Amino acid sequence: MFSYRYKYPIALVVYTAGVLGYWVTNQFQVFEPTTMPLTWVDQAVPFWPASVLVYLAIIPVILPVPFIIDNENMFKRAMLATVLMSTFSFLIYVFVPTHYPIRQDLLEQIQSPFWRWGYETMYAFDSSANCFPSFHVSVATTLTFIYFKEKMKLFRWHVVICSVIIFTTLTTKQHYFWDIVGGVLVALMAYVIAYEQYPVKKKNLDKDKNCS
Repeated sequence: MFSYRYKYPIALVVYTAGVLGYWVTNQFQVFEPTTMPLTWVDQAVPFWPASVLVYLAIIPVILPVPFIIDNENMFKRAMLATVLMSTFSFLIYVFVPTHYPIRQDLLEQIQSPFWRWGYETMYAFDSSANCFPSFHVSVATTLTFIYFKEKMKLFRWHVVICSVIIFTTLTTKQHYFWDIVGGVLVALMAYVIAYEQYPVKKKNLDKDKNCS
């Protein structure tokens, strides 16, 4: 299904399907989206306009993955996990849609034209819909899992990088705290299934003892 020989075209198809699937479910809702109650975490985390750039940094984090993967088993596991994670998320977006109302009062606080441009760019593709589970969180978490055991240096770096990106889902006021929890659980479920199908082989374990 995921031939390593054609890993770049396959990765392109999987990525494109993910982007289109997210955009369609984000822009067109079959059922009326509902809101979720704010937790104390949502209320405690301040609005930080500059964090929109970190929020958008998920894109350059995704792109190198096919070039970093260096064995067939890892590739198949990564693609299957991505497809499952996307499918689980899209089904929830269609049948149990949620949204985070745009806070105009907060947007009016943005004085910098640059940061305002950042938010306009974000809202052009990512509206207030598709909150639970956070696709941002699901993607970031899945990417981190992909490197586990086989690329431990990258895994540790991604734990830090993706944790920061995940935190910006709150500072940009794009998501609820429970969206983060849902995103992590969806990614974990998808990866566990993918790992069962394509487990890490001993010969592919990270050989660097300093990273194990």
